[in-house]
Parts: sequence; structure tokens; C-alpha cells
Amino acid sequence: MVIARFRKGTDRAGTAVLYEHGAFRIEGEGILTFPQLADLEASGELEWTDERLRDWALDVPETASPELAAPAAAPRGAGLSGEQKRIIAYAVVGAIAVALILAYGTRSPKEPATGGVPVVRSWTTLAEAKGASTLTSAGFTLTSGETKVAWSASRSEGAGDARITVCLVPAGTPAGAEQRFAVGNGTLAGAAVSDQMTRTSIVTRTAGDYSVQVFSAGCSWDVVVSQKR
Repeated sequence: MVIARFRKGTDRAGTAVLYEHGAFRIEGEGILTFPQLADLEASGELEWTDERLRDWALDVPETASPELAAPAAAPRGAGLSGEQKRIIAYAVVGAIAVALILAYGTRSPKEPATGGVPVVRSWTTLAEAKGASTLTSAGFTLTSGETKVAWSASRSEGAGDARITVCLVPAGTPAGAEQRFAVGNGTLAGAAVSDQMTRTSIVTRTAGDYSVQVFSAGCSWDVVVSQKR
């Protein structure tokens, strides 16, 4: 099942990311571990087939069985023909895909889990800021767990070196120390801004009060912070 493809402009542009036999794979390559999949999402290289599949894929270690979170063992049934194995594999993957889409599309985010099925949560926006210069957002509270920081930026007309650094700053941080809390690594902290760019990073922060601090030059930008609630 194709769950995503690499965006145009990346080294693997158009290449599919697959979910097969209980494991993630890159088309024509080997198994893709969950940390590798999370890194690709954070770098903005993937264009997902369905937003609900993205949420499920990034939640695999939390919500899925061990068989979904790790590469599956070699399938049994050595006596089956190659065509029979393919038919069985397609049927199993198709059933999993339908079940996931129905579950994410019909259940309330706060619906209690029954029969051992985890509660399905959705991304809730906690803070949003936009501007064309350095800015600090209003404060907001994070709970423990993953936080999604998504931003887009575009170079201002006539600007030379356009750059942006997005920081998720704990309350009480001394002035001048905010950039210690820059989101992401080389691609997100102090990123050079092209004519138009978008990035998403999944980070983990301790529970508490925070604000978004954006340092920018020569560009306009929009930042959204969300958590699953």
C-alpha cells in the first residue's frame, strides 16, 4: 500500500513509501524504520496519500501492535505459489488500510477505547503566529508527549539573505537564550528561506508553559504549534 511519495525537488522525487507485510519500505529499497520515517516527515520530504494515514504512521509505536511497529518476520506458507502469496498479501494490506481509514474517519477524538483499541486523538492547534520580522507569540501550555511545529516562509520581494529560526521556548527563559530551543536541526534551525518553503517537525518537550519565538530576516512567515488531544 502506498502511504506517501517523496516531494519534487528531493533526491527521491516521486518514489513511493510503502506499508507491506507489517513494515514500512521505500520503493526499490529496503525496510524503513520508524525513526527514519519520522525524520523524513520532519524534513518535509514526504507528500502523504492521506492525512489520516500520516497520523497513523507517526503513531505506530504508540498505537499499533508490535507487528506494525517493527519489520515482520518472514511469512509462512512456503508451499504456496508466488501468485497465491501476492493475492493473500494484497488482501491483508487492503483490509488493514480500510480498517484504519474507517477508524480515524468515524471515531471521536475523545471516544473511550474499547476491547483494547487505543483512543484515536487528533492534532489540536495550541498557538499560531505570523509576521515578517522577529516576534514572540502569546503563551500556551503543552502536555507531555509529541508536539508538532509547522511553519511556512516566503522570501520578501527584493530581499537578499532571507533566514528564519523557529524556537519553542519554555516560560522563564532568560532573554538572549531563546535560540537554545530552536526546533529541529540543520534544516529547521536558522534555515535559509527560498521563494516559498514549508517545514514540519515533531518534537518532544516536557509539560509546561511555552511561547513561540521566531527570529527572521527578509521573509514573511506563519507558524502553527499543535498537540494530539
